[in-house]
Amino acid sequence: MALWPWTDIVETATATMGDVVRLTAENTVANLRRRVMATSPLETAMEDALLASDALAQDLDRRGSSWPNMRTEALVALNALILQLGSAEPTEQTKESGLGW
Repeated sequence: MALWPWTDIVETATATMGDVVRLTAENTVANLRRRVMATSPLETAMEDALLASDALAQDLDRRGSSWPNMRTEALVALNALILQLGSAEPTEQTKESGLGW
């Protein structure tokens, strides 16, 4: 559920929406870092997804650009992140908030 806004914007963003893609990606990663214990593979997956989303954002902001390839790469990176989150553990703060799983 935490990735839904990010996934939605990557799937639907159109020309000139690069800033929205960037902001959504950065906010989602910041939230994930507060909520789950970061392992090296998880950090790598988050960084890869951020980079792919930023590449899509740049492409969306470029005039005359065609972004389907960048969109696909961003979705692939998000799917890899989702796989890593399947084994993620909640932080102590998350557990104390009653949000553990």
